[in-house]
Amino acid sequence: MGNQSVIPAQHAGQWKRGMYVSEDRNILKAQGAGRRKHSRIMVWHKDHINGLEIFYGKKSTGVRGGKDYKLSPCQVVTLGSNEFITCVAGTKTEAIDELIFYTNKGNIFKTGVNKGGIPFTLSQGGDKFVVYFSIGMEEYLTYVKVDFRYLPSLFGHNTAPFCHVNNMAIQQRAVYPPIQNSLVQRASVQPNIPVQEPISSAQPIPAVGGGPSRLKTERISAPLPEKLFQPSINQEREVQSDCENSDEESKYDHFEDEMKSSDALCKSHVGSAKMHGAMIPVVGEAASDSSPKAEDAKAASSSADQPRMKRLGEIVCCKSNVAGKVYSNTIMFDDYESLIKGSLSAYLYELRIIYDSDFIYGIQGFYQVDGRTVAGPGHYGREVHSRCQNQSLKLQYGECIVSISGNYQDVVNGLMITTSLGKTYAFGNYTTRSDTSKCTTFNLVVPSGKRVVALAGGASGYLNTFAVHYT
Repeated sequence: MGNQSVIPAQHAGQWKRGMYVSEDRNILKAQGAGRRKHSRIMVWHKDHINGLEIFYGKKSTGVRGGKDYKLSPCQVVTLGSNEFITCVAGTKTEAIDELIFYTNKGNIFKTGVNKGGIPFTLSQGGDKFVVYFSIGMEEYLTYVKVDFRYLPSLFGHNTAPFCHVNNMAIQQRAVYPPIQNSLVQRASVQPNIPVQEPISSAQPIPAVGGGPSRLKTERISAPLPEKLFQPSINQEREVQSDCENSDEESKYDHFEDEMKSSDALCKSHVGSAKMHGAMIPVVGEAASDSSPKAEDAKAASSSADQPRMKRLGEIVCCKSNVAGKVYSNTIMFDDYESLIKGSLSAYLYELRIIYDSDFIYGIQGFYQVDGRTVAGPGHYGREVHSRCQNQSLKLQYGECIVSISGNYQDVVNGLMITTSLGKTYAFGNYTTRSDTSKCTTFNLVVPSGKRVVALAGGASGYLNTFAVHYT
């Protein structure tokens, strides 16, 4: 195996004379903790990465926070019990903008936002893993150093040969995935939208409220692989390794059981079932006279009453205002019309958003509909590229989305999502940079006490227009 002490450390960023560098090795030693593997990494970012907290087992190094990190979105990377970090990469401008963690399981965790800065890679090969971090934090993260040890062969090395983005294969070396590859990272951020005019009022706008037959809900492109874009941005519901079951999964199993029990009530009781703080009307048969005369009267009225009874049991949703622009090549979608309409209960429990630092490229919803887990179609634009991030906002049990705002110019540039727990998450171009001054801000109106149930909108190269259904 060789002498582990001779493996040189690697660093990235800019170290300034007098800068304090916080070393995880010394922090753990002061806590009386021995060397442990990484279990979780929390990364805050806004203009640059401005906060970092690293967990070794159950021991935390504490938050190394810079400017306004508490007001910034946080991404959480959770590693499995046999999962080790073998490479740390990223990009930097005046500070470190992006950190990417590669593991021996082939997972790639992307945090922060790639602004097209100078790429860096910290690795000693796939047979070695990161054992300690050293962090230089001022207003933003400006310096990072990593120490390596040999990775025991029984855990496997980082040998994932390929990953796929929008049907384009990016080859990875067995040692560690390269940052520079055949897909050159584009410095330009101008949208490559063909010359097209928004649909005028004289032209018919594709209908989204007339039933599934009028909708075009086919996928614009194949869904991106989950392993390429793994980290959740929800601090409470984190990403788990494929080889382990999350505690949150058991909560959703419980939720599914609850949904099934509500369906059973639909068939056996008259009244209401309480679900996520809302009273869901349930329709069933009341006790009645079983005489032949009563049975005949019941049979005669059943066919006439059935449509009305069905409507009483269905979930009733309203549609918000619509933000963005519709073009002649925009493919409209409405998950409520195609997946939820006519059901007794529905719950949006996960939202995946594909974006970079300037645009929103696509969106996908995952639902519980009448006790069944339903994956909505991936509504992705054709301009998805290798610098995009596909982040998953997984809601806690009982948590729901209560507000969505953002901005758009030719396409949707940024989204901000608020949940019933008061958490706010931002995607795309949501910063106060000068180029947002030309954007139109919007707020999808969801009345107080209501929750978002389904997604609607349209996409072509990017997400063009967006709306939601609420109840």
